[in-house]
Amino acid sequence: MFQGYIGRIMHWDNPWSSIGLKIQVSTLIMAPAFMAAAIYVTLKSIVRNLTPESSVMAHLSPLRPVVYTPLFMAGDALCGILQAIGGGIAAAAGTNVSQLAVGSDVMLAGIVAQVAVSFVVFIALAGTYAVRVYRQRSQLEEPARKLLRSARFRIFILSLAFSFSLIFIRCIYRIAAM
Repeated sequence: MFQGYIGRIMHWDNPWSSIGLKIQVSTLIMAPAFMAAAIYVTLKSIVRNLTPESSVMAHLSPLRPVVYTPLFMAGDALCGILQAIGGGIAAAAGTNVSQLAVGSDVMLAGIVAQVAVSFVVFIALAGTYAVRVYRQRSQLEEPARKLLRSARFRIFILSLAFSFSLIFIRCIYRIAAM
């Protein structure tokens, strides 16, 4: 993501710099997917620790823990590919306004799909799991209850939620900006 800001600086210094624009757009488009992927992996680990598949409470998770990461990473990858295709079309457009519009529309479709499908489904599944665990917390195994009572774990969960919220807001802003 740091490279995206270097591209912005290059573009600010010279608004006609196509290299600066390409660096900025390509790296800043990909960054949210990588940050979200880290959160997907973390959700899998949380589910495995709170409600392992061997426990009687494994049913609290809407999906098996091993499914979360590949499912959402595949969704983000498909959306990223769509955004990259749109970026490629726009970059190759040159002065062709209609081709530039097509590229922008394809890129926008990738961003909307990422937000509307990938992120919203993730939020729904993670939220469902959190509510179920909270309601059944007294029936969890002792290590899971101890983890839930831990202040460090609660701060960690709040930090994850806050981070994902910022990624989500950033993607919504990107939709409006496009």
